[in-house]
Amino acid sequence: MKLKDDGAQLDHHLNMMLELVERLERNRWSVGSGGRRWRPDARPPLMPLQAELRTLELWRSVMAECLATFLYVAVVCGAATSDASPVLGAAAASGFTMLALTVCLQNVSGNVPH
Repeated sequence: MKLKDDGAQLDHHLNMMLELVERLERNRWSVGSGGRRWRPDARPPLMPLQAELRTLELWRSVMAECLATFLYVAVVCGAATSDASPVLGAAAASGFTMLALTVCLQNVSGNVPH
């Protein structure tokens, strides 16, 4: 009895997911005078540069990028100057630092899939 219920729930969730994907794809098509055309990016228009320079979001992103660059350089240079294994240590430090900084600052820096 439980297997049939699980199958029905799975079927229901798959149908809901497919309907949402279809709705998203429908929103990416624009109806114009020449018929339906594909809009590759359904984003709102960009702000003018003068207005964007005054936003807090831009400067918060800039500061996050500066902090991440400083931390990345400090960690990698510190690992490269160690006596143990400078090449392997620098490579591992580079990879792990980039991973950690990306995960920590992705919401602030931007470029996050919504």
